Amino acid sequence: MSSFPPFHNQAPAEHKAACRFYSSSAAGYAVDLLVIAFVVISLLWRVVFRSRSLYWGDLMLYFQPMYAFAAHLLATGRLPMWNPYVLCGQPFIGNPQIGMFFPAAFLLPLGHTWQVLNAETIMFLMGSGFAMYGMMYQITRNRTAGLISATVWCGCGPVLGRIQFPPMFYAITLMPLGIWAVYSFVVRPCVARWFFMVIPSVLIILAAHPQVAYLEFCLYFALPLGLGSRRLRDQSTLYLGVATALFVAIVISSVQLLPVVQLATQSSRQTLSLWAANRFHLAPPQLLCFIDPRFFGTPKYGDYWGAGNFWEPDPFVGWLPLLLIVLSVVRLLRRSIHQDYKILNGFWLVVAFLCVWAAVGAQGGVYNVLFYTMPGLAKFHDPARFLIPAALAISIVAGLQLSDLLAILSTRSSWKMNSRLLIVLLFAVTFVPLMWYSGDLLPTARTSDLTMPQTAVPNVVRNSEGRLYLPLHTLFADQFVGAGYLDYGATSREFLRGELATLNPNLQMRERLAAASGYEPVPLDTYVNIERPAIFALYNNTANLGRLMALLGVATVTVPRAYHILSPSLVPFKRWHNGERGPLRWYRNVKYRGPVWVTPAARAVNSNLRLLAALGDPTFRPWHETLISNVSRAYAASLSTGGGPNALITGIRSSANSMSATIAVDRPAIAVASLMAYPGWYGTIDGRATELYSADGGLLSARIPAGRHIVRLSYRPQVFVVGFYISLLSGAVFIGAAIVARFTLGSAHRLSQ
Repeated sequence: MSSFPPFHNQAPAEHKAACRFYSSSAAGYAVDLLVIAFVVISLLWRVVFRSRSLYWGDLMLYFQPMYAFAAHLLATGRLPMWNPYVLCGQPFIGNPQIGMFFPAAFLLPLGHTWQVLNAETIMFLMGSGFAMYGMMYQITRNRTAGLISATVWCGCGPVLGRIQFPPMFYAITLMPLGIWAVYSFVVRPCVARWFFMVIPSVLIILAAHPQVAYLEFCLYFALPLGLGSRRLRDQSTLYLGVATALFVAIVISSVQLLPVVQLATQSSRQTLSLWAANRFHLAPPQLLCFIDPRFFGTPKYGDYWGAGNFWEPDPFVGWLPLLLIVLSVVRLLRRSIHQDYKILNGFWLVVAFLCVWAAVGAQGGVYNVLFYTMPGLAKFHDPARFLIPAALAISIVAGLQLSDLLAILSTRSSWKMNSRLLIVLLFAVTFVPLMWYSGDLLPTARTSDLTMPQTAVPNVVRNSEGRLYLPLHTLFADQFVGAGYLDYGATSREFLRGELATLNPNLQMRERLAAASGYEPVPLDTYVNIERPAIFALYNNTANLGRLMALLGVATVTVPRAYHILSPSLVPFKRWHNGERGPLRWYRNVKYRGPVWVTPAARAVNSNLRLLAALGDPTFRPWHETLISNVSRAYAASLSTGGGPNALITGIRSSANSMSATIAVDRPAIAVASLMAYPGWYGTIDGRATELYSADGGLLSARIPAGRHIVRLSYRPQVFVVGFYISLLSGAVFIGAAIVARFTLGSAHRLSQ
């Protein structure tokens, strides 16, 4: 089979000559890896040497609380299935941004979450640099080219700027390994390289950032077209190999993907419009940031005046790579580049150009075409993330061009005398600008300050069985994604104490406080159905505010101290914890009836619009009548008992994945629990299974016979069990097939044979 074979066995002779002064021993390669480790440690020196943590943005507001919750359960030998602390409960195992089966997740119980995240950041960035070095050395047989490409990749803005978003960062750092695996397969298709291609694909899926995985897999399918043989038969073999490798990777990842797919079908998140997706993009003037990353200012100095988010459209890759890109274009046009590099260099130049153009967003035109023609792209926002594959392409082109230039210089008589000095100079010119700019991207704080307890929550709230509701938490969150970045880099103990005490999105999870608000990328439809009329009632101060909050299980509402709520249903607290007022104002919901209540009547409401109207009706009393969805009127009437039962509810206990209560009624009744109805919840009455209904817009309910009964609700998603066995079986088959192939076919057996 004929395919494009650039240097998978050996580099051109003149390129070998450019590397003769290097040691070809393992010690020589070890020196290069140590240099890459030095680059990573230098970029993150505050984390390594000063016991500080990267804390800014999503890392503090969302991921650290989530990972701390997962670490707590994993340390006790339990798998976190359900998250009871946000949005009245939300599936955790199917969260598309929490890779519970990514290998890094199982390291979380080994230490404090901040410290583990620090270690994983260093480990993954260093490993990504090693993979980039290995790929470039395989292509060019030039260690300098590999070293420069790895330095550019590890220190560029599109990579470092995503450290505050761990799943995205992990997926990005795996990109060089995935491209290396596919490239190796394309230049020499064989069984061993096909198996190698599956492994990084599985890891990228499990890293749990669908958008980066999508961009990575698009590159997978572009590589055979850009580098493979022009014969149709050969192309079909390459595409079949890549497609089957991805299919196997998807099947092996079923334990994570199936719960994610189920959540997507139960979520209100839909396909985005072009202008909704065009949120963060590289505005045309921001192309100047390729040359001067501080042209529009930085949050570090409080003078950022560019468009959108500071990190998303950050394109800086250093100045030497830009010079090499320009030189590469000129040499391609003049046909002076080495013949073996033409296709590879041209391919990655096209990738870099198209991705930068797509990152411009709707203003550039290319993104518009891709948005409507690429299947699945409309599910993602932020065109600026096309800068990630662009940075990968620029890093590769810089290495290719540098290798070719060093080959030309090696023919000069003065090469041996000045070669080492030149390579040191090239490394310095590459590394110093990236190091200089990295401080703008990576604010850190003392880990001890980030781990200190919050003190602004009244004891009565901590001891309450009800939930918190923070209707204005986005006001605080905006400081981390825009609004002038006024709080960026503020790392004093007093600032962090106040910031943590505001209970920003999901920060209540630090104190194990359940909330009816928070941030999740794919909220449940059932939650939205109830929260929407509740927030309308709050902003308009309607008479049914307290009752709707009670449906959400809200016992306490809190807002920033500058705001007031004037409602007879919400009474302000008079006493504060330790006499401190704190940054928040607290209100008690006098309509709160507990996490479980009993009603005598049921009414079928199956239309979503009618359901919203019924919930917003001022005469609706959730403890007098239950609105049942997805049942007939006759069946709902059969659930009604006619009179109000005398009910006694005691012994309410709840954990991450279950709730139980003892309910005594003198006649049959309908029990409702303030838990989100979602596939995977099962109910028992006195140990016997019972049918559950969706009540009052999306809560769990069951019919209780007369008498005293123990009612238990447990979350055991069958989709996870199915995915687990599929992953277990397919993973075992994959490992077994790899072992058989290794000993029967040989590592070099070609697929065409």
